[in-house]
Formats: sequence, structure tokens, C-alpha cells
Amino acid sequence: MIGVNGEIYNDKSELDVVKTKFRTKSDTEFALRGIEQFGVNFISELDGEFSLCLYNRKTKSL
Repeated sequence: MIGVNGEIYNDKSELDVVKTKFRTKSDTEFALRGIEQFGVNFISELDGEFSLCLYNRKTKSL
């Protein structure tokens, strides 16, 4: 589960690292799919003004 507040500036069409079909055009989904594919280090690839909270249901941790 993820919560994002703010704006991610990366151009999703130019940042061709997330190989998935998106259901929305939201920054939140983009961040979540990137984290799912590459792990939390993906966050360091994001450019913008945002805060992000990620909850892992399996480990019950933030």
C-alpha cells in the first residue's frame, strides 16, 4: 500500500524503466510499480516535490 503527496516530475514516457501497463496516469501508481519492480531504491530515481509512505502488508511495516 502506498500514499504519495506532491508531484513527481519524471516524464513517464522518457523514463522507460517501469515495464508494466498502467491503469491510471497517476504519480502514485508510477511510484508503486517502480518500487514493485526495482525495490525501494527506485525512489532515489524520482525527481519531484513529494512525500511518500509505503506499507508492507506481509511484514506489517512502514
